[in-house]
Amino acid sequence: MLTGAYALFGVPRVSAKEEVKEEGYVELFEDADFKGRRVKIAFKQDVPRLNDVSSDDGQKGFNDWTSSVRWKFPPGWKATLHDDADYKDRGVELLGTGQLESKANLNADKFNDKTSSVRWIETK
Repeated sequence: MLTGAYALFGVPRVSAKEEVKEEGYVELFEDADFKGRRVKIAFKQDVPRLNDVSSDDGQKGFNDWTSSVRWKFPPGWKATLHDDADYKDRGVELLGTGQLESKANLNADKFNDKTSSVRWIETK
């Protein structure tokens, strides 16, 4: 039996867990230190070819341009930046922590100007 205000309208209560929306993103930048053109990829939106997306200035194509990256998405997920289109070849894994994370220069990962696709993977 339902109780409280929701019972009056016949609407079942929603648990706190169900109310939580999973949100997040990966933001790719053309230059080190989060400068230059950028592309923001929504949580769980795989991008098989960065050549097919437009950056913040409307210019199409972001293949092999990424030099720095910021991300924020829930724990239990990772986003992988792949060297080739269609999620092929080696990659850099970005782990979700629920907090804002970043890599100011992908040269440290020997991955500067190499990202061609992005894939989300659940790890839990």
